Amino acid sequence: MSIEKQNIWQTLKQAKIIEGEEPKSDMIKTFWHTKILLAISGWVAALFFLLFLGLLFSSSLETPSVALILGTMIIIGGIALLQMFKNDFYENLAFAMSFAGQALIIYTIFENTDGKTQWILTSLFFALITLFVPSYIHRVVGSFLAASTFSITLFLFGIPGIGNALVIFATAFLWLHEFDYPKYMSAQRAVGYGLALALIYININGSIFLSYDFIIQDMFYTFNGIWMPAWIEEFLIGVIALYVAWQILKRYGHKITDLHTLSVFVATMILTAISLEVYGVITSILILLLGFSNSNRVLMGLGIASLLFSVSSYYYLLNITLLGKAQNLLILGLVLLAIYWLLSHFVLTDKEVKNA
Repeated sequence: MSIEKQNIWQTLKQAKIIEGEEPKSDMIKTFWHTKILLAISGWVAALFFLLFLGLLFSSSLETPSVALILGTMIIIGGIALLQMFKNDFYENLAFAMSFAGQALIIYTIFENTDGKTQWILTSLFFALITLFVPSYIHRVVGSFLAASTFSITLFLFGIPGIGNALVIFATAFLWLHEFDYPKYMSAQRAVGYGLALALIYININGSIFLSYDFIIQDMFYTFNGIWMPAWIEEFLIGVIALYVAWQILKRYGHKITDLHTLSVFVATMILTAISLEVYGVITSILILLLGFSNSNRVLMGLGIASLLFSVSSYYYLLNITLLGKAQNLLILGLVLLAIYWLLSHFVLTDKEVKNA
């Protein structure tokens, strides 16, 4: 038992939250290299098991119903292993079996459906995995794939910006209410991480494949026969960003008429406008802000990585000379210094400035 754990136990005991002595842990520590060997063994064993099933049912797998039943049975078998054995080898064997069963079902869906139907069924399937499989890793991966395929589905329906905004709202809601439901905290965090990873994936695709030149030329466009305003995604994300900022400010006792609140709202709207040109900036800052407000270093790291990618990809893809890029960086640095000076002289107190 570490000294830190002893201090925590004594503090809780003095506050009369718990009673008695701290129970001794029966868990045996496994070295990292042993865990790696067990993980490799589990995945190799699962691979041979699945190859055996593939050879045994090779002709039957051409029938969609048989493939779906077999994939479901493999997933159930993997979940049963997770529940029965708390061992590194069996855990990795169960994960490999479950993911292989999911891959078989998705392959069957894509082979026997076409167009938008396959993406709808895929997103629903991963949503069911997220909801009903009692595993942290499954919920992270399932929510990531569900959100990603859901975004692709809405893109195919001609409303690409709506999917990203809905995923951002779901992510913000989960992390803003992280401690409101202690019974479901583990599942909530798993889904929250999966959705945050999906947002980063969506940002990467948007930064690489989307061009925002049409926003300056045409404020509206037609996609797959649906008339849409080009700025709808940034508008919705801006509204969500204002909601997140207000929830965090309200948590610390600020009123909507406070100077702090008004300055944060103005800064949020400026960042939303910047995101029209630099795709993903406001989304990345939201992930970073949610992580900072909850003291979650993993979420903060994801937000920082996403922000760096958005800015660097925009800088790299700019169709101007290196001298022009250098001038833009100089102007950006001067603007940031000016914002800091304004905040330190008109918004923040002396104590807050010293701590900044």
